[in-house]
Amino acid sequence: MEYTLTMAADTAGKSKSAIHRAIQKGRLSARKLEDGTLRIDASELARVYPPSTTGQASGQSETPEPTLGTATAVLETKVQGLEDKVKILEEQVARERGLVEDFQKLLARSDERFLALVHRPVVTPVAAAPERPVEAPTVAPVVAEPVQPPRGLLARLLGR
Repeated sequence: MEYTLTMAADTAGKSKSAIHRAIQKGRLSARKLEDGTLRIDASELARVYPPSTTGQASGQSETPEPTLGTATAVLETKVQGLEDKVKILEEQVARERGLVEDFQKLLARSDERFLALVHRPVVTPVAAAPERPVEAPTVAPVVAEPVQPPRGLLARLLGR
């Protein structure tokens, strides 16, 4: 089990700054997460700050031990929360099963359509009566006039 800085301070009965100083001085080891928060192992905290049996020796007031009724109530609350989470997950699974069934139906229909297209009978067209060939209209030949080569600059200036 790992504690945050606040949880470790509460468990050890020290201030957060006292726990932080112990980490900085190397008396208490901690793991730093990517977001910069510290995690302190419970056994490491107990090694540096052993729990006092009297509570009076360190000047702290003794915290009352949890009673069986309190512990039972806490556990019942946790069980109820877990049952609620299970119920939510079961509803999600039911919805997802419905989606899977819908997709399976769509897939079956698309398979039927595909098979209908693939196995469609081939219809050959009925042979029609042969048509008469169409004659192309006759066109008079076009006679091209001889093309004169372009005249050069001197020929144009001299008028030739």
